[in-house]
Amino acid sequence: MRSSLWHAWLRGLAWWIALAWGFPTTAEVPWSTTFDQEVTEERHAVTVSLDPDHGTVTWVAQRTFVNLGETPEEMMLELEMPAGGVVTGLRVHDGTQWRAAELMDADLADALYRETPDGALPHSPRPPALLTYSRHRHHLWLYPLMPGRAHPIEITMESPTRYIDGEVTFGYP
Repeated sequence: MRSSLWHAWLRGLAWWIALAWGFPTTAEVPWSTTFDQEVTEERHAVTVSLDPDHGTVTWVAQRTFVNLGETPEEMMLELEMPAGGVVTGLRVHDGTQWRAAELMDADLADALYRETPDGALPHSPRPPALLTYSRHRHHLWLYPLMPGRAHPIEITMESPTRYIDGEVTFGYP
């Protein structure tokens, strides 16, 4: 009984966090553009799921970016990660449906990303997105961000919980 009450409390806490957590604003989350077009973040929502049995927290961040300029833009977003977190999924919305990213060799992925100026990969209808990891930092590259159009992305991250002084804790940057 005590365990199920604990799990119910944790589920309630996760729900509350998803609604009330003060997530970073665009001013606090760095991104840069290649061609100096103005890009704004239209939406940033995070859903949190706690799995106390496995000691993990899953974070699903949905973000939507809009290019306010007049020409296509490339954007690089530095991802803020939870402590000990890893990216476990990436999806890009192509205007009609969500498309899951595929894991591939870094050099091949970079070559495909760089050779696709119009956003149409030769073997896939997915909009190009490149997620890189180096020196303990994750970067997401998006191209093309077409002018005036919403570009939704979804990043799934997983991080461990910590047990401190009898309490399960976790943190988000």
